[in-house]
Amino acid sequence: MAKKIIIYQTGGSYFPFPEEIKNYDYLITHRGAVLKGSNEKDIYKPFRKEINIAFMGMKGYESYKKQGDFPITAVQLDEGLKFIANLAVEFDIKPSTTSILTSYEQKKRKYGIVNIVETDIVSLPTQAYLFPDEVGKYLRSKVKFYIKYGLDNDNENKNEEKCIS
Repeated sequence: MAKKIIIYQTGGSYFPFPEEIKNYDYLITHRGAVLKGSNEKDIYKPFRKEINIAFMGMKGYESYKKQGDFPITAVQLDEGLKFIANLAVEFDIKPSTTSILTSYEQKKRKYGIVNIVETDIVSLPTQAYLFPDEVGKYLRSKVKFYIKYGLDNDNENKNEEKCIS
């Protein structure tokens, strides 16, 4: 059974393309809904080592100042991380830099220096102050928060949502 969760962004719009559905086990929409990818049933099979989850969006991303037409939304990030926390509990995955990580972190660990591609989460519109190497740490801290304090505890996100245009 899976012991690792890899987090991506699709680099596309808020609506899934067939290849995105094929490439990921789950996709998180801009409204926070979880869509099942075509590989979703395989996550319970013994041969599966990882679960691939993608936040839909970020097409046209150039930098933290130019997030493109489809930025990751606050509700998308929040609901997606709650879902990841649920999976971590279900599969007994303890959040760490080797068990819950972004595709950027995975490639950097495996290959060293990384060419950033559109599916690598290196910026969060709701947390634009984070550097690429800090994004994974931030995501893990939120997953740990939801595991520890419960998935309905939104107090930490109230201020984030007010800051988003």
